Amino acid sequence: MVQSWDTAGGIHKSGVFVTAQQAAVQISSPNANAVVASPVSIRATGSGGNGIQSMHAYVDGVHHYQTSGSTLNTSLAMVPGQHTVMVEARTAAGTITQRSVRVTVSKPIITVKSPAPNANVYSPVAVSVTTQNPHTFEDVQVLLDEQVRYEITGTGVNAAVPMPLGKHFMTVRGRDSAGAIYTSGFTINVLPVKVSVSAPTPSSTVGSPVHVHASVPNESTVFTIQVYVDNTLKYQKNSKTIDTFLSMGPGKHFIVAQAWDNGGGVWKTGVNVEVK
Repeated sequence: MVQSWDTAGGIHKSGVFVTAQQAAVQISSPNANAVVASPVSIRATGSGGNGIQSMHAYVDGVHHYQTSGSTLNTSLAMVPGQHTVMVEARTAAGTITQRSVRVTVSKPIITVKSPAPNANVYSPVAVSVTTQNPHTFEDVQVLLDEQVRYEITGTGVNAAVPMPLGKHFMTVRGRDSAGAIYTSGFTINVLPVKVSVSAPTPSSTVGSPVHVHASVPNESTVFTIQVYVDNTLKYQKNSKTIDTFLSMGPGKHFIVAQAWDNGGGVWKTGVNVEVK
């Protein structure tokens, strides 16, 4: 408020309302909880108070950089891992204001969760891959012996990938937004699915109804098993094990247990029997 006196003793005054703003710090980079690459770009501004005299940058409580004025723009080297970045504004009156963000400094990482290195697997192979990269992976490929078997736009893989039998070198290859390519690879062994027929036994003589028991490994990708008698479908069940009795006329018969996997593969075992 301003007040004045005139020669006649009159008093004249005028006033305005104001709000005293406290000093504040705004961090525009890095964002809170961001995954970033080293060196880390740090940009911040200070405002309010009695005027910002200097800006300071700290990493994990250690002072690394300062500049005069109300703007801070620098890049600081950091080792991989989680860090706390704090920016501090100091006013001419000695007031200190701080703001912090947590960040993760990372090198590009491709993590193959499945299959495991040197694993024995069945086709189609369950492939699970995650990635971490400050520049973000744009696409990921699964290669078998240098041949692309699967490709997806994005940062990871969660798919059943058909693969031929035998030992192979599987490679996961990712390309990031900066154009860089990163890989991770190892050997796997793709197994055939064995259909085991425990009843009836081969070349046995049995009575009708004939007990048929067949199974496949629990780790296989088989989803259904069928039973054929003399090339005619007689029984089917969505399971890895069947246990049933089938009526058959006297004479010789050929019984086949046939399994189907999720990739369209067919696996079978047959036995000859004679029904009395």
